[in-house]
Amino acid sequence: ILLSTFNGEKYLLQQLDSIFNQTYQNFLLCIRDDGSTDNTLLLLENYINEHPSYQDRIIFLATHSQQNIGYMNSFWGLLENCPPADYYAFCDQDDIWLPTKLEEGITFLQKENSKLPLLYFSSFYMCNEDLSVRHAMNVNYSSLKLADVLFYTPAYGFSIIINESLRSLALKTTNTHNLPHDGWLQKLAAAFGKIIYNSNCTTYYRRHGQAVTSSNKNIFSLLKNW
Repeated sequence: ILLSTFNGEKYLLQQLDSIFNQTYQNFLLCIRDDGSTDNTLLLLENYINEHPSYQDRIIFLATHSQQNIGYMNSFWGLLENCPPADYYAFCDQDDIWLPTKLEEGITFLQKENSKLPLLYFSSFYMCNEDLSVRHAMNVNYSSLKLADVLFYTPAYGFSIIINESLRSLALKTTNTHNLPHDGWLQKLAAAFGKIIYNSNCTTYYRRHGQAVTSSNKNIFSLLKNW
């Protein structure tokens, strides 16, 4: 599980609890802090001290240690420097995962050919700051092809799980740090592998503060390499 934090003290504890309450427990939580100026790091330290059984399952990646490099570079750094695994799940600091989120995703992925670059994602509940559900987010496609994701990002980062084949392919791409990880990964999966969608909602997605938007600039300079 790849978690990038930045000034996340307000909601981070709820997210951490939801991660460690997963029905699927065979995971390592990799955290990189993007230069927080609040009590995020102290909160993380206290959380580990209060849950000693989690100590061996949480690691902090020191790449660009405590520098603010932005969420795109932070997640790419996590993906590049985390220990190797069969699957990689991206995690935001302020959502809440439903208990079967990981189990459902891995069940879907295990049914597929692991040699293919695979990207799984699920529906989720769109919530306000207080976590009141506004509506469920669903994708109106039975299958997603490259044309469906070239200028649109149906899979939100926090809902994505990828396999090692897709990770390896993505890290071979030059200048990926100029693009959001979720958008580029699903383009690669659509072009060279498969995107798998689960219509069940597995996350409470909290919307608050300033929304971070992204664009597809530089996309053609990357695509031409393939």
